[in-house]
Amino acid sequence: MTKGLVMNFIKEHVQTIRYRSDEVSTFNELLTKLSELKVEIESADQRSGRIVVHRLTRLVNAVVWRCWSDTLVFQIKRVEGGQADVYVYAIPNFLKLHVKENETVTDLERLLSDLGRATT
Repeated sequence: MTKGLVMNFIKEHVQTIRYRSDEVSTFNELLTKLSELKVEIESADQRSGRIVVHRLTRLVNAVVWRCWSDTLVFQIKRVEGGQADVYVYAIPNFLKLHVKENETVTDLERLLSDLGRATT
């Protein structure tokens, strides 16, 4: 319950990716690319254009403190010219203090770069 409340109020806009196709095609392209990258999809709602994935990333890396995110949200919005923008948000997990032995940290910049390449 708490995670859902926090998710609605605290999210960090990470990047916006422009796709050259409409919302439906963009949604399907994004799902395909995320699957190819073996990203665990928690939920996908084509009507709202929202995809939520489980992926551990590091949002902030200060000298004495790190802020982790284990959830990324992709929100697809239509733009002019039959294209769509994908807004990428990271949901901070302020309670996470360290990475467990069985967890893998995803390089967020690389993931977004891989997703951006799908637009060409």
